[in-house]
Amino acid sequence: MQSKRIMLSMHPALFETLKMRAEKNAMTIQEAIIDAIRRATFEVSSKKSKAGRPKKIDDPFIEHFTRSR
Repeated sequence: MQSKRIMLSMHPALFETLKMRAEKNAMTIQEAIIDAIRRATFEVSSKKSKAGRPKKIDDPFIEHFTRSR
């Protein structure tokens, strides 16, 4: 599969945030952009149960601090 090239323009603050995230995860900026696009494209909704309804949370405060957001 051949890679495609695109030109991307972004706000300087967004670029700095992306640069910091890339450095934190030991990636290049290009790898961080590809990772962000891949995650956004193939994101699986974990907010719903198998029946398709939202998961029942007893305490909304707990939901705020869980990793399943």
